[in-house]
Amino acid sequence: MQVKPRRFDQLFFFGYFFKKFDRRVGELGLQPAMLELIKKTRAKFKVGFANVKTKRILEKKPVLLVVNHPFEVEVVALTAALPPRKNTFLIMTREFLSVGENFSQHIIPVYLKKKVYQETKKLLGRLLKVLKISYGFSDRVAHKKNIASIKLAAVKIKKGNLVVLFPEGLRGKKKVWYPGVGYLLNYLSKNSPAFYVKAYIQGSSPWCILRRVIKVGWLFPKIQVTFAKAVPIRKILAKKLDSKKLTAYLKKDYLQWQKTLTTI
Repeated sequence: MQVKPRRFDQLFFFGYFFKKFDRRVGELGLQPAMLELIKKTRAKFKVGFANVKTKRILEKKPVLLVVNHPFEVEVVALTAALPPRKNTFLIMTREFLSVGENFSQHIIPVYLKKKVYQETKKLLGRLLKVLKISYGFSDRVAHKKNIASIKLAAVKIKKGNLVVLFPEGLRGKKKVWYPGVGYLLNYLSKNSPAFYVKAYIQGSSPWCILRRVIKVGWLFPKIQVTFAKAVPIRKILAKKLDSKKLTAYLKKDYLQWQKTLTTI
């Protein structure tokens, strides 16, 4: 019998910080609360947009935003870098539904298969296992639940929301993309008014989790978030690729764009 996982706010010592953060999300909104968190850590932080139009699209239009995710801090940095809007959703492992009631309203859950869960090398992933907050699911159960979540993400975009997807999942720096991004796009209409935007985060490291608990952000490299030019999703769907081929195409496009960026 599978044991019900613990909640973040039930953790000894750390529970206080999660409760406080969740309360701030309720008071300020997701993006302002994340930006406040970045400022409290005294981190060096820079944001760049390809153009003014892209920034305006991120403020108001339906968007699928894809981001690299080698470590833990990318979620905080990316959300803090976004223009403030109430209808932002993050596709994240379902454990983050346990952060708090306010934060969970912005989460579209991903369910990890037991094998992926056991092999994760990310510090936070390992910590969740030790604290008994997380556990993996059978292939069948995880697959069924993840299909439902991808469909939910597509519905959110159709309704005018911004959805953030980390296509690398928990696979660290291997640059392996899960096919969920392709399936999500193919669930949208070929005449969709939504936009596809790439973002790249530089300056993160496996030790960035320390930024959250002690105010030494100035000791770490500068975190830089760069947003590429927004592309109408209808132009991507016009290629008429199946979901796996579409994922491969988007990954290649992302890596080519990444190479054009200046290393900080």
